[in-house]
Amino acid sequence: MSERTHYYDSALFWLPFGAAAAVIGGIFTAIGANRVTSGASLLSDLSFDGGLALVVVGVVLLVWSLALFLAHRHIASHVSSESGLRVTKDQHVRDVRMAPKPVSSGPEKLRLDLAQNLEAVKDFYAELEKVMGPRPEHKVTEEDAIAITLLRLVAERLGDIPLRRSELLAVVHVLREAISNLDDSPFANDSESQDILPTGEVRDDRLWQIQLTTAGAYAQGIIRSDGSYATLRDLYFKLNDLRKEVHRLYHPPAMPPQHG
Repeated sequence: MSERTHYYDSALFWLPFGAAAAVIGGIFTAIGANRVTSGASLLSDLSFDGGLALVVVGVVLLVWSLALFLAHRHIASHVSSESGLRVTKDQHVRDVRMAPKPVSSGPEKLRLDLAQNLEAVKDFYAELEKVMGPRPEHKVTEEDAIAITLLRLVAERLGDIPLRRSELLAVVHVLREAISNLDDSPFANDSESQDILPTGEVRDDRLWQIQLTTAGAYAQGIIRSDGSYATLRDLYFKLNDLRKEVHRLYHPPAMPPQHG
């Protein structure tokens, strides 16, 4: 068996193992993340730890398979330049004696090597699709488009406020409700002094939180951020302004009729 064929066979040998490990690890990681309660460390869950380890192993195997595949293509390109024959990815040989003379060094050779490597990467992903199957097509629905827009607005307007995943989802839920009903406030008292309350926990300073009247599915509708009153006060006013902005975005004012 030639060295080139050995690299190719080895790449295809490790490819399905890496893909399977990454997929199974991702499943266990998702299961573990869903079981962890709010505020607890993800690493405390054995399913998450095991899944994360499998994902790492899968990624390493996929990278190793890609490296072997690139080595196979590299050797094939050298064989073709020395013998006047090019070996295609399906192992057939065809005469290319009329092809331009390979560049031996310099920037042009770097560009040629880059093009060959990019072509090899595309071939690698083609082999990966043979193992995993083609990616399913997903049509973006109107609900998806709204969620993407709201997440973008949260990132732009509240990007300086630290939010946990459950708190981010709660904020998005509040904004989604503001689209249909701006008058239904997510705050119980509409007053910062009454809606930003102490948690009862004390570290170096007193910790604070906001209890929303909605979004109870996300950490019981509680937003703590970094626990400081100043941060939550900033969030309180920015969220109110963002609710109004979102409502205007989806309910633009009607233009007055123009009389000719």
